[in-house]
Amino acid sequence: MSAKNLLLINQPIEVHLIAQEAQLPVMEAEHNLEGIRKIIRYRPDLVIANVDEIEFGGLVMMHVLNLIQICPSVILIFEKKAPEGLKEEFANILNILPRAELGAQLPSLLAQPLPRNKPTDYPYHLKEHEWCSLLSAKTKTRILVAEDSTWFRKLNLMLLDQTEQYHLFSATDGMDAILKALLIRPDLILADVSMPGVDGVEMSQLLYIIDQPFPILFLTALQDQESQRRAKNIEGVLGFVDKTLLRDPKAFIAQIEWALKMARTLKSSFEATFEKGQMDALMRPGKDRGIFLPGSGFMSIGSRYSPGTFLESRIAQKKAKLAKGS
Repeated sequence: MSAKNLLLINQPIEVHLIAQEAQLPVMEAEHNLEGIRKIIRYRPDLVIANVDEIEFGGLVMMHVLNLIQICPSVILIFEKKAPEGLKEEFANILNILPRAELGAQLPSLLAQPLPRNKPTDYPYHLKEHEWCSLLSAKTKTRILVAEDSTWFRKLNLMLLDQTEQYHLFSATDGMDAILKALLIRPDLILADVSMPGVDGVEMSQLLYIIDQPFPILFLTALQDQESQRRAKNIEGVLGFVDKTLLRDPKAFIAQIEWALKMARTLKSSFEATFEKGQMDALMRPGKDRGIFLPGSGFMSIGSRYSPGTFLESRIAQKKAKLAKGS
């Protein structure tokens, strides 16, 4: 059996003992978000994770890994009901097991050779005017509005569009916002906190982990101190604004201009850090227990592991297609 590097995300001691008996090098993560960070950083061959997590479940983790085109083999564990259609959607899912059967089936799964997994190409659902803004010379500030409520999303876009100062893009949930942020590279993300799947705080954490700190201003109707507590230590989060500010367009635009000024300061600081070769300072250290996998590489911005490479190729393909049509 070829050696496999194994990442266990929030697994009980029984799973650790089975891996130990199989003589596999093991890393640990306390939850799926930390698991994504370690998958990016250490590139394990096999990941064992839970479908049923209170925050950031296994399905969301699979979408994020597919988005950034890192596809280790994954065994997903569920407690109550088996998720449907996941193995068909994600080719890198080795198996989906109930918790009660894990001990019996895991030894044989660990012994078998792992397949080579290829990521699925993620579609970009941009409107025609958004593609035009993206492909044109960047003469205006780019703002991405991430809001699941159609009414609030349109209101935000309308107020911003009236100024004629911005290239505007929109996203309907956290995953859509992550995808578009990596492609568009907005100067500011204006995001709702409460969104289905990946919420605003998780979106900011994921962007920080997989690429770089993006300037984010949260616009929320909730006096949500828990979300503010979760977000306050995330690089790039500028603050929270109550949605009642939308009733006063001038005050709303003034807040946006303040956020853009803060975003430019953040960008200057970020670029200065990058030029000094101190990117480690921008990567918040996790609890890196277990082994370090030699030769797996550490993902820093601008490295060959950055998602920017395949996103740039998609833009080039779009430009070539438009050129052929003209």
